Amino acid sequence: MTKATLHYTDKLVKNAVSAFWWRTVGWKFIASLVFLAAYFAYALASGMHSWTTAALGVLLILGLVLIGSLYVVHLRGSLARFRRMRVKQACLETTPDRLRLSSDMGSSDVDWSAVTEVWRFNDFWLLFFSRAQFVTLPLADLSDEVRHIVLDRVKSHGGKIL
Repeated sequence: MTKATLHYTDKLVKNAVSAFWWRTVGWKFIASLVFLAAYFAYALASGMHSWTTAALGVLLILGLVLIGSLYVVHLRGSLARFRRMRVKQACLETTPDRLRLSSDMGSSDVDWSAVTEVWRFNDFWLLFFSRAQFVTLPLADLSDEVRHIVLDRVKSHGGKIL
């Protein structure tokens, strides 16, 4: 069994949510919205006041609401959990079969097969249990041994490493 004490900060939580948001939304979606906004502005300026122009405007608004909501919902939830922690740290324990995370708010003990993906970033990794449920592992607190174990266990149980 390996153990690591994970230290969390407000900045780390915000950076993790931003990284999740950016990778989820992606530059292609942002580029699509920019193109849509430009075409909508052109249509309005050219006097094209039809149902298609209105539909274009609705699509643009829906897209902006979608990406804005995705960010705000995850940021609020993550910061709320972080701020409820009295001690801004957690303990990570790994065994060949299980992963355990515990803090003053409780603990979670799961099989490695429950980790569907690991998203690697410079300062942290995001371990996913579903498309939108993840935990943040600050890399400053993980030894090379623990990093290797996490990646090896996730891979060997069918999870993706990105």
